[in-house]
Amino acid sequence: MSKSLTMYSGLIAVYTILGMILLWPTQTSLVKEGRDIRQDYLGGRRFMQKFDLYTPFSQAELISIHVEPDLGMDRNFHPPTTLVFFIPLTLLNFQWAVLVWGVISLLLFFTSMYLILNDLGYRKWFFYTPCLLLWFPLWLHMRFGQFSILILFFLVLVWINLRRNKTNFAGLFLALACLVKIFPLVIVILLIIKRQWKALVWFSFSVTLSISVIYLYYHHSMSKFVIEIAPQNSTIFRNYFGNFSLNGFVGRLFNGTSHISPLFSENNLESFIYYSGLGLFILIAITFSRNVKDFDLCFATFIVVMLIVSPTTWAHSFVILLLPACILLASMRKSNNRLGSLLFIVVALLSSIPHWHYYTWLMTIAPTRLLPSWLLFTSPGFYVLVGLLTLCIWQGFRSRQPRQFSVQYVPSLDKK
Repeated sequence: MSKSLTMYSGLIAVYTILGMILLWPTQTSLVKEGRDIRQDYLGGRRFMQKFDLYTPFSQAELISIHVEPDLGMDRNFHPPTTLVFFIPLTLLNFQWAVLVWGVISLLLFFTSMYLILNDLGYRKWFFYTPCLLLWFPLWLHMRFGQFSILILFFLVLVWINLRRNKTNFAGLFLALACLVKIFPLVIVILLIIKRQWKALVWFSFSVTLSISVIYLYYHHSMSKFVIEIAPQNSTIFRNYFGNFSLNGFVGRLFNGTSHISPLFSENNLESFIYYSGLGLFILIAITFSRNVKDFDLCFATFIVVMLIVSPTTWAHSFVILLLPACILLASMRKSNNRLGSLLFIVVALLSSIPHWHYYTWLMTIAPTRLLPSWLLFTSPGFYVLVGLLTLCIWQGFRSRQPRQFSVQYVPSLDKK
């Protein structure tokens, strides 16, 4: 191991410890309340016992992990493929499982940042990454015990292996990302456009094998999620103030929230606008990737679109945006796009707005009546996604010259 790699490995460890110290209040609150992570812990237990994964948690289950029943999820909404990743931690008691997951999350977070910056040729920027510990999406991720950092890590490995023509590993890591959450499936479209058939074969084989094993072990868990739970998730969370996807943005306009009145009453248009929007964003990504030769920007664009078209995208999902953000900034720096860099700062500031606290404050204004509809437009997350997508497209068409790959990179990825 080189001295440089040893140094950066040490920094990753130090930054992880620093993160646990600075974000310790999130972990103590999470242990007490359970929030989102309780569904993965109790769901993992149920999976091992072949017990129904989607019925509400019993009082006995909640008492067994010593959480306050009303301060977290009352049932599991995640597929069995997600729970499999958490099952090893169910061997620990809940309190230790939360803390270990926090350490794993921060370790993968800083490892992902190192891999991104190292591959882009900006490894020295890694010294500044502890500043991200003050970023609201990372705070929320740790506060709720989520999986977004794990998805970021897998997508970074997909990107790096595609750049180095290790398409078998790229397909495997994309499969792992899709097993954690379904929405990275959108990246498959990019693989088809770029004709990465070997990666697609490895992806298909890995996903098919994993789902088959889970189905054979406990078929009821898989079939019930596909038939009942997945469609319900899209409907249940479509009007949440903190759902930043297209589904959340359109859903709030037609259904309002628990404290804000809807803007439109003609609900028959909701499905038409939503599905038309899905098609439009996917078409934009496809058109961009077919006309722009910079593979990195194409990958960045598809990640942003992936979060837009996902049925649910929360603030903690924004940690995934660090990959396209770094790609975009590196491209802007090379082309001296100063205006784009300034606009990027605006998008970054929008992503830092603590919407959870903001919505709580809104509810105190008029607790007994619905607030006016225009407040629906003050949920910031959808503008972050659209803004970052716009900057990726602008930068891509602004610098349409082919990227100069080094020997280890794959020229074929930049061909139409």
